[in-house]
Amino acid sequence: GLAWAIAYEIATSIKAMCVFATHFHELTALADQVDSVVNLHVTALASEDTLTMLYKVKPGVCDQSFGIHVAELVKFPSRVLQFARQKAAELEDYHVSHDGDGEGEGEG
Repeated sequence: GLAWAIAYEIATSIKAMCVFATHFHELTALADQVDSVVNLHVTALASEDTLTMLYKVKPGVCDQSFGIHVAELVKFPSRVLQFARQKAAELEDYHVSHDGDGEGEGEG
C-alpha cells in the first residue's frame, strides 16, 4: 500500500526520476497503469554456494528473489531460513491464486 502510493505520487504528481529496489512484485504492476513507469531488473547467477551479480540491467520484472539465498550464504539460523521458505511458498501460492498463472518475466 504505502510503497505503491509513494511510487504513484512520484510518477504522476512530482514526475521525478526515481528508482525503487523492491521485493514487492505487486508494485511492478504500476507500469501497467502509468506510462512513465518502467520495470527493469539486474541479472544474477545463483548456485548452491554463490550469488554473482552480473551488473547488467535488463527490461522487465525479475522472476525470482535472492533474499533467502543471500541469507543462506551469510549463515542465518536454519530455523529462520526454514520459516522464510515456508512464508515465501505461502505468498507465492497466494499470488498465483489471486493473479493468474504466476509466471514471471525477466531473469533472476
